[in-house]
Amino acid sequence: MHFSCGIVRPPYEAGSCFLQVTSGCSHNKCRFCTFYKEAPFSVSPEREIREDLQEIRDSGWKVKRIFLQGADPFLLSYSRLKRIMDLIKEYLPWGVSVGGYGRVDSVKNKSVEQLKSLKEMGYDMIVFGIESGDDAVLDKMNKGYHGSDIVEQLSKLDEAGMHYSVIFLYGLGGHDYG
Repeated sequence: MHFSCGIVRPPYEAGSCFLQVTSGCSHNKCRFCTFYKEAPFSVSPEREIREDLQEIRDSGWKVKRIFLQGADPFLLSYSRLKRIMDLIKEYLPWGVSVGGYGRVDSVKNKSVEQLKSLKEMGYDMIVFGIESGDDAVLDKMNKGYHGSDIVEQLSKLDEAGMHYSVIFLYGLGGHDYG
């Protein structure tokens, strides 16, 4: 399996199979995060994805869920995400659901119709680290977006019927700004 850095996943994805499709973080500027510092952002070549899917298939494990690795695999274009799902279905034809991390701004390059299509393909439960809805905190932590962006982009997922999870970092505003 190709992994450029350690596995990062939410606790409820512990039983999932992990597949690297991106490495590192597309933003990599958040003041509090140290997860992806050792790996610059890159997109995995299709050859590596195929090799990893073949290894998963050959293991005999009847995978039910794949959690894509990298801080922002959902940044990939609709067509690239569709191609990845086509490969997953080629190697694991019994059907699996697919999740992963995404930044709020990684939804901007997808229409509601494309999000509905991704949901129908099997993408579901994307995890977004929104940390806070407070613009002052988001600016202080250098998240690269604001509360209005969170509402706008996640509303597109709501409209598409795609489930998602959000991570809040309570207390991120510091002493006297909670």
